[in-house]
Amino acid sequence: MKLRFCISLFSVGFAFTAKATYEEGKWFELRYLSGEPRDLYIKMEVDDVEDNENASLVRTTLRFDAMSLGWLAKFFLKHHPEIRFGVVPGSALVLFDGLRRVAEKKKS
Repeated sequence: MKLRFCISLFSVGFAFTAKATYEEGKWFELRYLSGEPRDLYIKMEVDDVEDNENASLVRTTLRFDAMSLGWLAKFFLKHHPEIRFGVVPGSALVLFDGLRRVAEKKKS
């Protein structure tokens, strides 16, 4: 998988290899094998919402070593440590948005 961290005119790419496991229609999990970010773990679970057949509940678990994201990310985290608190939640929202787009594409 390839990722890109962008700030204004600068961007830095990342790539990682992960082991994927899943139960179709229920959950998928990625476990870090190599690359950046280190120690990556992603799990997304989808459950039906009782009393609403048009809704689903999505739970996301995400963790990784934010300091392994390369020189640009390290520079900003060093000079703006408050950003550290938004890196993982922001990443989880981007993953969720990607899942939403795939789900909506499958409906049409």
